Amino acid sequence: MQENFNYDEKVFHIDLETGGLDSKIHGVVQIAAALDLNGETVGRFDTYVKPNKGVIVTDEALSISKISRETIESAPTESVALFNLFGWLGQFISKYDKTDKALMSGFNAGFDDLFLRQMCDRNGEKYLGTWKYPDIYDTRGNAALFCLPARHLLPNFKLLTVANFLLLNSRSSNTLEEMIAKRLGIKSGEAHDARIDVEMHRMIFKIVRNGGNCCGIAIRSELEARAERERMRAAKEVK
Repeated sequence: MQENFNYDEKVFHIDLETGGLDSKIHGVVQIAAALDLNGETVGRFDTYVKPNKGVIVTDEALSISKISRETIESAPTESVALFNLFGWLGQFISKYDKTDKALMSGFNAGFDDLFLRQMCDRNGEKYLGTWKYPDIYDTRGNAALFCLPARHLLPNFKLLTVANFLLLNSRSSNTLEEMIAKRLGIKSGEAHDARIDVEMHRMIFKIVRNGGNCCGIAIRSELEARAERERMRAAKEVK
């Protein structure tokens, strides 16, 4: 007799803004996350972070994320930010149930995972695995394979570029960011914000996870059609 399992699928979407590219010396300055339960978002988390003494945050990184030093200086410390993050996750995941965990997912998720682990190590936090599986789901890598038929049409493979391309969005990339910012209640101009990046990542996640069938649009077929149109245009130019 087949058993009926009451299984809830939990995905922990995350995006970090960091003070540089080396997880061993650079710190985290913002953590944004969303928790999906069976495909629906049930909670969001966001905090700026004040890195520990000796942890580097470069001016170049802050200019990209548009986060001021004043903001991170007044933000929760690393240990407090982690305490708050895990407290938030504890609303959806049972800390003492070894079978209850979430799949961590992000755009270039390995990068975020390294920084989060280093942050935990610095602060003596040994129980990151309480909340998530050890494996991670990287939407960047999966989207790269998904977009392969029309990959040559993309100028780069950055999050915003991929989000616009997969959403078949004819509007400017700035408009997409503004649309998400408005939905989240973020002031206009806070473009490179981890909260916005998490939402764009979730859009890509859903498209790739569903095989390209999103909102009634067969996106995979459209990508192949785009590539074919581009090949025909190029062939005409050669003639």
